[in-house]
Amino acid sequence: MTEGTTRRRLSPPPSGLTWVYCLTCDHHGAVSTEGIHLVFRTGNRFYCTYSSAPVSIELIVPPASRAEFSRYALSDTQLVQQAVAWALLTGKQQGTVHLEPEHQDYAALHRYLTDQLSPMNTSPPTFTDKPTTR
Repeated sequence: MTEGTTRRRLSPPPSGLTWVYCLTCDHHGAVSTEGIHLVFRTGNRFYCTYSSAPVSIELIVPPASRAEFSRYALSDTQLVQQAVAWALLTGKQQGTVHLEPEHQDYAALHRYLTDQLSPMNTSPPTFTDKPTTR
């Protein structure tokens, strides 16, 4: 993926985001320029922000899902940060991401994590890095 706003005439990104797009499939999404921050957690709900603006993404991660995602050797905070990074890349900038096994976000996040994290790599990439062209 590459940065920019001219390829698809995208509007300027919201505060704290940079638009990215794939040169192969023309998919576009966003990455955080200020990092992804866990604001607070209550039970299986995590609330994150990615900018100084009052914008947040809520993640619902039941214990069974957290156990399944444990294969990636991520802490709860790292898992949530990866999930928000994925959500931004898919175009979701606010709202709720459901990570229950019966929800489509669950399978899509598994695919994303499998692509991003090899089984031998236990440290996730930093979230201020820009995606690279594949």
